[in-house]
Amino acid sequence: MQLLGSEATQTRTQTQLTRGTNDLTYKQSAENIFNHDSAYDKQRKNLNDMIRNYVKNYHDQNRICLIDIYKYINYHSMNDIKQRDIIWDDFVYLKADGYDLMTKIIFQEIFNKIHQQS
Repeated sequence: MQLLGSEATQTRTQTQLTRGTNDLTYKQSAENIFNHDSAYDKQRKNLNDMIRNYVKNYHDQNRICLIDIYKYINYHSMNDIKQRDIIWDDFVYLKADGYDLMTKIIFQEIFNKIHQQS
């Protein structure tokens, strides 16, 4: 990718993900960003673990709810390729059926949490 301005002569590898108003540009190739063994993936997993531990150890469990979408619709762990193609648009974004599934998961988790408390 050629950059404009004073850096116009430098070539850089960048990945831009554009989806509606959700745009992300990163100074790495898509292969590096989404490589399951990459340092970035390990950092993402580490951050997710930190969030899970925070929720698990939060002092008032009635006031917090973690809905781990990764656990339910993880792109890389889906063995059914046809199902994955129905749900996932790419490594990052879901298709309409994927968002419908995510909505059902969120509803069910919140419903279960509310009924646990009553």
